[in-house]
Amino acid sequence: MNGFNFKLQKVLDLRERKEQETARDLIEARRRVDDAERARQTLESVREQRREELAQAHGCGRPVGQLWTATLLMERLQNAIEAADANVVRAHRDMLECETAFTSAVMERRVLSELRRRQMDAWKNECSAADRREMDDIAITRFNGSAPMASRESV
Repeated sequence: MNGFNFKLQKVLDLRERKEQETARDLIEARRRVDDAERARQTLESVREQRREELAQAHGCGRPVGQLWTATLLMERLQNAIEAADANVVRAHRDMLECETAFTSAVMERRVLSELRRRQMDAWKNECSAADRREMDDIAITRFNGSAPMASRESV
């Protein structure tokens, strides 16, 4: 018998490639989430440092101009933190979309892989049955060919 041929092999190959691509997209999305969260944490730590400096400046009798500048800087930091929050939310949303696409790609590939496995099992069973029939035919031919002539005529 010829070798096993899965008629949907090209489709399975495409599904495997799609799964790999969505896996790469998911990894990249997770990296963007980490980067966005790290950027937000950095801004938070800078804000805390500036808040402490501003509190010390109030107690030291600094000029009003310096206090005003420090207050404006704090407002800008707050705006940057809000923008970083939006980036984190967007990155998480993108990552969830990538996870959904990856899960879907895995399921699509698994369906075809299971179909391929079942067809291969059926093909193997068919090959085994054909081999058994051939061996049985050979055995019957040899048995009938080696039996004495008298016993064959009485049969």
